[in-house]
Amino acid sequence: MPRTKPTNMRKGWTPAEIEQLRQMATAGISARVIARTLGRTLAAVQSRASAEGISNARRSGSLNLMKSRELVEGAGHLWSDG
Repeated sequence: MPRTKPTNMRKGWTPAEIEQLRQMATAGISARVIARTLGRTLAAVQSRASAEGISNARRSGSLNLMKSRELVEGAGHLWSDG
């Protein structure tokens, strides 16, 4: 399957996207999933999180899957298990 470019590549971050990043990171969602959800590269998510003082609060795999799905669906994207 060919790789596609992130949909928001080279676009500025909106306040809503930064808030979604903050919520997802606090819920313990990985940067890779956050990047896919927001249509950003992994590097862009890591860089923006660092610039905003956002740290990933995941604690030894205690990811709340239901909360993760709520946040992803709230971002207007479909959740994919695959």
